[in-house]
Amino acid sequence: MKLRSRTLLPKTAKQIRPDRAYLRRVISDERRIHKARQISHRIMELEARGAEQNAEAINRLKERQEKLLEGIEDNATREYVRSANGKLTMRGKGFVNKRAFRLWVYDLVSRVFGKILPKGTYLRMALRAKDLGTYHHMQDIVPIALGIWRNMPESKRKSYALNAENVAEAAVMHDIGKLEIPSHILRKTAELTEEDRAILRKHPGIGEKLVLRWGGSKKTASAARQHHMYPEKGYPNKRKGERMTQIGRLIDLADAVEKMSSARHGDEPKSLYEIMQEIQKQSNQFYKLYVSSFINAVREDREFMGWWQEREAKMKKPRKNERIKPRRRGIDYGVIVPIAERRGTEERREVDHNR
Repeated sequence: MKLRSRTLLPKTAKQIRPDRAYLRRVISDERRIHKARQISHRIMELEARGAEQNAEAINRLKERQEKLLEGIEDNATREYVRSANGKLTMRGKGFVNKRAFRLWVYDLVSRVFGKILPKGTYLRMALRAKDLGTYHHMQDIVPIALGIWRNMPESKRKSYALNAENVAEAAVMHDIGKLEIPSHILRKTAELTEEDRAILRKHPGIGEKLVLRWGGSKKTASAARQHHMYPEKGYPNKRKGERMTQIGRLIDLADAVEKMSSARHGDEPKSLYEIMQEIQKQSNQFYKLYVSSFINAVREDREFMGWWQEREAKMKKPRKNERIKPRRRGIDYGVIVPIAERRGTEERREVDHNR
């Protein structure tokens, strides 16, 4: 199997059949949440001009917002929608409007062609509607996982019953539970709060249920459940008698490598050398066989390194509508949110929360 893959679901994953009604609801809900958030910004603008003079227009907007939020039961999402307390600059409005247009297109395609869309295309649309960063993470982890698998000893591949197809399927489906996580947490560019982390930690259990419900294999389901189940501070808690599967350990390492190499939640991406040093230090978390296989891929696998260098070059280019990187001296786009005392310093950072 080639490392470069344009499709989200591998062609071999024929048994996975995502629920079309579920994916349609995900896309529809994201569009309604985004529109409701836009209304909050509009209400804020009208209140700044004069709440009394614009009282009638503000009430109409609030009524429309309530209609959009009907069926959205998550309190954190409803609070996020109504907490638009920052000013959107012109560039920020551009980002928000681009996302609104993208969600409109996805919702239209879902309603008109939902019954005939290929399953991979439909799943890709739902993930892109939720969060572009998560979508790219689930794509980028596949070549990393395959690179580790390809550089394992042949005897270990056979004894662990791992092949390219089930490794690719497990890699691409490992974070599918994030479809149930509020998108404002997934898209947050600042450090996550403890409340955010508590919600995010639910995605492995949700992912396992979705994979099994959609007809995925037990190996894929175990990867979805166990890719954060490391010894220290891992989650979710192990069931009685549960042990880490080999596919779960492999995806755990691939997931960590991808996250360390990309800018997420305000963290700077690490170099390949720094990543290798880090995974060698974390001997309690990562299985030594897979660590050595990854290092072999870096040193000897030309195809893997070709893909990695190509990815690094793309990530150095500024992306117009994807992973927005926080700047240290303020930003000229988005909702301005001050973050104080980050990591023990007095530094204040202004980051864009509303990608």
